Amino acid sequence: MDNYYFQSFKERTEFGDIKVKQGIIKAFPNTLQIESNFMLSHCDDSQKTYIIIKKNLKILRVKEACPTQVQILSSSKKTLVVYKHLINTLLICNKKRYSSKYCSIKIQARPQVIKLNKGFYIFWFKNLSQLQIMNIENHTIEQNIFLQRNENWLQVTKVCKKSEFCYELCLRNNKYIAFYDLDLLTQPYSFNLTSKIELQQKSKLTHLSLVNQNHICNIQNDYMSEKYLSLQIIDRTSQDNNSKMVEFMADEKIQLLNQKQARKGDQPIIIKLSQNQLGILTNIEKSKFDFSLFKRLNSINQILSFNKNCAIYTQEIRNQFLIYIIRKLDDGRANIWYINIPKKVIDNILQQIGNNL
Repeated sequence: MDNYYFQSFKERTEFGDIKVKQGIIKAFPNTLQIESNFMLSHCDDSQKTYIIIKKNLKILRVKEACPTQVQILSSSKKTLVVYKHLINTLLICNKKRYSSKYCSIKIQARPQVIKLNKGFYIFWFKNLSQLQIMNIENHTIEQNIFLQRNENWLQVTKVCKKSEFCYELCLRNNKYIAFYDLDLLTQPYSFNLTSKIELQQKSKLTHLSLVNQNHICNIQNDYMSEKYLSLQIIDRTSQDNNSKMVEFMADEKIQLLNQKQARKGDQPIIIKLSQNQLGILTNIEKSKFDFSLFKRLNSINQILSFNKNCAIYTQEIRNQFLIYIIRKLDDGRANIWYINIPKKVIDNILQQIGNNL
């Protein structure tokens, strides 16, 4: 049986219409990468990797027993850039010429790969406290940036593009978050600290930071509780970096929807998947999530399956904010929700969040 969408509808909300599609993927993916036009799905049970067309879920290609875990870094009409984890190699494919080039990473460690733009990538080697800046056009490492090892950085994230060749990066350890500007116009490239925000709180540990140019959303747990987690929302634009706390259950999933397309002054749009119900944080002061925005979706999702194995993905493309919910069904297949929120709806939600502050 092939993959397919079997229904689509609109959630008609006070903020505008939200488009929703529901479909089936015949094998629940252990890993899933979502690109602009396709999805790369790998299933350990069948030892197969599927390239799936996003608009209709049709399978474009199947690769048997994929020997290496691959990560698609970028895909355009001309070029495909892939990182092969097990052999620590970049593969650059020219789609028009049907040619490819390999570029081996000389350091014997697997990096996190961060795309800056079409021409430049950052390799972050966590255990070595080292950043490498690679020019993908000429396949060379342009510069090494060595961080202080005693800082014990746990997370590196690209926050935003500040100008044509200047990017803001966020580095986090257990004590604080630091923001750096990386300028690709200077020679050598400059990497300057611009701000630092303390994270330490009594009895709390930060597991993950979701960041945009206005806010930091830290997912934290209390040493004394395994049942509850906290979402610490820090306002980067305020002088004292004041913060607010939102409590949620440990089995609930939280995402920051407007990471890339946040404008100056925008409030964070936090989505939560709780007991198969999807909601948006519309009142930060009262920690209130609005689940009525996805009323029909939630009513269907509630009775689909009792399997708790599910994941939520978000994507920001031009004037659209996309949400994907992948949930394992009892027969081993996957149920997929595709949710398309237009930018005008997001703007109305932002206005509501601002009014509630």
